[in-house]
Amino acid sequence: MRTDGQLSKSRISNYEQGIRRMSLEAASQLASALESVTPAWLLLLDEFEPLLEEERGLIEGFRAMDKARRRQLLDLLDGSRTPEDPPIISHEARKLIPRQEPQGPH
Repeated sequence: MRTDGQLSKSRISNYEQGIRRMSLEAASQLASALESVTPAWLLLLDEFEPLLEEERGLIEGFRAMDKARRRQLLDLLDGSRTPEDPPIISHEARKLIPRQEPQGPH
């Protein structure tokens, strides 16, 4: 793990053992070096575990899509839900991805 000399091994060990409290800046540097966790997770502010490699791949693939493809994927996932399932994406977040109008003859 590379922190470019900003965080020593002993300092990181102190964080792990609870001897020192990590600052937001240190958490950001360490999260960047680890590449698999967020600063919030390191500071115990995030209730979720770090993402698995396949989860990171899904997110990267989703981010690489254009808005139309994102909408298409979300609609496909919504169609596979039962009424008892929680929503795939919140209503507020869904509003950020515009719905594509069907293209008809002009």
